[in-house]
Amino acid sequence: MDEPVNQAVGDADDELMRRLSGGDDRAMCLLIERHGPMLHRLVGRLTAWSSDQDDLFQEVLVTAWERSGDYDSRGSLAGWLKTIAVNKCKNHFRARDAMRRVLDMFAIQSRPSESETNIDLERIENSELTKTALTKLNALDRSVLVLFYLEELTGEQIAEITNAKVETVHVQLHRARKRLKNLLAED
Repeated sequence: MDEPVNQAVGDADDELMRRLSGGDDRAMCLLIERHGPMLHRLVGRLTAWSSDQDDLFQEVLVTAWERSGDYDSRGSLAGWLKTIAVNKCKNHFRARDAMRRVLDMFAIQSRPSESETNIDLERIENSELTKTALTKLNALDRSVLVLFYLEELTGEQIAEITNAKVETVHVQLHRARKRLKNLLAED
């Protein structure tokens, strides 16, 4: 008895995704109406109802919209949306944990080989100050600092990962440290 109902829901979801991938704004409203409460609840549970819940929920919806053309009806739309939500939350926690490790690293240690350009560690003992400064950096600056200090990669290794020249990596690292130092000096 449930099979015709499930088939009708599946057909409606397929049509919804076709409309969404075609740029129909009303389709997004329908997606939120049909699946929003479930997604919001799932993201809330995955984040333990943190302050990031609403932002992550919106990221899930934006990703669903951007990737609507990738949806294939082999599985349920709800399952597809849940996968997006779980992946967004996992990525969020990975990034947050990496940021914590960077903050800890800046607060506790420095690289002696870089002593001439090290950031004044006494100045960044306050992790809240450091966190605020790091969030103001662009993604490139944050990533080169994470790879060098947290992951302890060499310039050559970073160049290989980022498909950049070694010299470029060293320049990026120098500039990122300088920008972070300047941000810390402002506060």
